[in-house]
Amino acid sequence: MKQNNTFSVLVAEDEPIILNNIAKKVQGASPDIRIAGKASSGMEALEILGHTHVDILITDIEMPGLSGLELIRQVKESFPSVHIIILSGYSNFEYARTALRYGVEDYLLKPVEQETLCGLLRGLCARIDEERRMDGREILSLALNNSIDSDIPYMFSEGGFLLFHITLGNLPPSVEGAPMFCTEDTGLLWQKTDFARCFENAGEIEHLWLIDEHLPIQKFLILHMDTAHFSADYFCILLKKYLTACFHDLPFFVLSSPELIPYQDLWKTARHLRTLTQRLARPFVQEAKIAGSTEDMQSGQSEAVLRDMQILFTLNNEAAFLQCIGRMFPDILHFPSAVFHPCIHLVYQAMHNSFQISMQDCTIAEAEFCSRIPTMKAPEECISSLTESLKSLWKNASSHYTGSTLCARIAEYMEKNYSQQVSMTDLSERFGYTASYINRLFKKEYGTSPIQYQTVLRMSRAKEILLKNPDINIKSVAQSVGYEDSRYFSRIFKNETGMTPSAWLESQAK
Repeated sequence: MKQNNTFSVLVAEDEPIILNNIAKKVQGASPDIRIAGKASSGMEALEILGHTHVDILITDIEMPGLSGLELIRQVKESFPSVHIIILSGYSNFEYARTALRYGVEDYLLKPVEQETLCGLLRGLCARIDEERRMDGREILSLALNNSIDSDIPYMFSEGGFLLFHITLGNLPPSVEGAPMFCTEDTGLLWQKTDFARCFENAGEIEHLWLIDEHLPIQKFLILHMDTAHFSADYFCILLKKYLTACFHDLPFFVLSSPELIPYQDLWKTARHLRTLTQRLARPFVQEAKIAGSTEDMQSGQSEAVLRDMQILFTLNNEAAFLQCIGRMFPDILHFPSAVFHPCIHLVYQAMHNSFQISMQDCTIAEAEFCSRIPTMKAPEECISSLTESLKSLWKNASSHYTGSTLCARIAEYMEKNYSQQVSMTDLSERFGYTASYINRLFKKEYGTSPIQYQTVLRMSRAKEILLKNPDINIKSVAQSVGYEDSRYFSRIFKNETGMTPSAWLESQAK
């Protein structure tokens, strides 16, 4: 990594010989330090500061016209980022003490010794460099969240930025109530990285920053560099190789801007990378891609997969449900998160619809499962974890079905499915109890068996249909309530009411 940290110094001294001598010693202190200007008065120093970037001001205290102390006061007021060193003789040391109270960094006694000046400047430059890094981080963090300063900061007036949006682990679905994965563990993951080391042989880079994102597993890596000899592909390869070495089997997804961008485009580019990451990040793989070359997800892909998964809503058998999950999910887990995430949600919706498990329980189970997704390392681990989540949901739901509650759930199920063929075996598999136990418990609660309860529901519905449509044929009524054989329906109807459907309808008309 190239360190392009230059520091500009303005020297203010009314005696030309001393002025030139100090300027020469400043230039000799370090190759990174340059003279931004030489001023023979306080007014001239202010004029230079008005049009030239200055990091450090070295000024004499006693100068004609605008004194050194007044210069210091005005500089601190108008140019607060400028660091000030004062020149002082033994005779005016009290002035120096006053200047120190004004907030100057340090003082030098005349005559200035080269070694003393070098040590002071090196320490001050190190402090300025850290300030620049911190200021740059704050400015960039604001810029990435749509708080772009209309004036380009001086430190970013040249060169451009390369943005990497990094996700360590799998991108989690957005589920209300999902517990946030452990930020402490995530912090330890980021601590394993040293991106300066990753790019130590890439001489074009001037600075880099790692900026927090909304999710703990995501950050922006920002490189600031010259436009010469730039290749996004090269930096992507370096970054993927480095992250793979750091994390071995932990999935990650890196999305890079395709080119260097100016400061004003940081927000727009960051928003674009965030959106594409949601669409393109695939679970359980280690990938680094460049935005613009990766928008290859076929249109309608998500809709097609979700359409195929609708079969889950027709399955009311636990074994068949899990078998379907095991058959479909190995392929689904190779799709990007934009497809994978809706599929997870659909599974828990189907659990609610097909097995009458409360939506609250399904939502809690989904949130808990989704909170584990970021740290999963393989598709097999995901499928196994999902299977255990569903089994636990069934088990916990069954444990709630005691006494009246269980019977009420069975009755609710029969009311919703009165026209379907439901056997005691079906009820046993659905609610997790033996057929004999369900039959005995239901009779105790309702005075009749579940199958007889369904028959009563069917006959009640048949009466409603007959009253609403007196001219309807009996076969249509039978089919509406679940009987294919109209003669069998009429026999059951007579057993329940003592009359045939036609006779019952005539009796209602009298």
